[in-house]
This record gives sequence, C-alpha cells and structure tokens, in this order.
Amino acid sequence: MAYIINETVTGKATLYDVNGNPFEVDLTKQKNFEFYNVREMDGRFSMNIFKVLGKTCKTGNDIVILGELLQEVNQMNELIINNISAKAEKIGISRKHLNTVLNNAVDNNLLHKMDSGYYLVNPYVLMMPKASKSGYKIQELIQVRWKEETGLITELEYEQLIALTDYLGLSEGLRPTEFNISVAGYYARDKKISPRQKTKLLKQI
Repeated sequence: MAYIINETVTGKATLYDVNGNPFEVDLTKQKNFEFYNVREMDGRFSMNIFKVLGKTCKTGNDIVILGELLQEVNQMNELIINNISAKAEKIGISRKHLNTVLNNAVDNNLLHKMDSGYYLVNPYVLMMPKASKSGYKIQELIQVRWKEETGLITELEYEQLIALTDYLGLSEGLRPTEFNISVAGYYARDKKISPRQKTKLLKQI
C-alpha cells in the first residue's frame, strides 16, 4: 500500500507587466511524494520461483491463493492445512480448486506431500521467512530433509558418506548436507581430504 507525503512550498517571484514594470507575487506550490513499502524477501530467491509459479499457477488468482497458503508456512518450511474445506472457504474458493492448486504445486516440485494436508515447501526454490530467520543450521536441516523425503540423495552418495564417516572414525554417520556430500565425493575420488575440510566436518560432532 502506498503512503503519500504532502509538501507545500511557498515563496515570492518578481514578474513584469507589459510596460516592463516589476511587481512581486506570492507563490504556493503543492508537492505530493508517493512511496511504497519495500519488503525484503527473506530466504532463497531466484528465477526458480518464477519458473515454478509459471507452471503451477494457471491464473493470476491461483498465485494469490498460493500466496495465502505460503503465509502459513512454519519455521521448518512445512505447510500444514488441518481442514481443507475450511481453508478453501476462508480463501473464498471451492475445495476442488484448492486441491487443484496444491496438486499443481506438488507436480511442479514446489511442494512435497507428506500426508493429507501436510506439505514440505521446496527449500531449493523458496526458503520461507520463518525458516530463514531460524538460522543456518535449521535451513541446512530443512534442505537435508527435503532431499531425504523426495529421494534426491542417491545410494552412491550415501555409500560415500558412510566411507567418509569410517575414515574419520565417527560413531554416527555424517548428515547428507551439501558440504558433507561434496567432501564425501572428493574423498571417494582422491582418498584424502584437506585439513580444513576435516576441521569443518569434525565441528559438526
């Protein structure tokens, strides 16, 4: 929503009549300055979101509906709808239409359906504000969870993580974070890791 600041500028000006005689006049000028609130988009923001929205939303109203839903995403990037019919009524659409929007979001990898009315929001497309403000560790956990639930972690990556865990002599397996997976791949290839990588890995313990 815009807000407007009105400013009145006053002053005098010297004018000349047709005979060249000077005379002063008082001047008043009204200025209107219009501003719009600028909101920072907390979290992951890239062209991916536009591509996903373009495929997910069939109409402009669908974007509004999806926006209404995403406002309720919690700090774990989860969307929980306890009652689909009640939510549809609150938004002002049919239950069928709401399910269509949700299904399109799932089909286009914006949401992952865990259970009826329970979804994960793809953190590689959009990390929602509550999650973004929860700190790096929570964001990392959300990304790991998305990869595990959607099957993005391959069997080879798991095997490499296990091999790296054994090499480090750890009692618990390394989590499949982006960093850990990349170091595990490096170790699988070169059979060694750098001191810096080792220090960062052991800090997780």
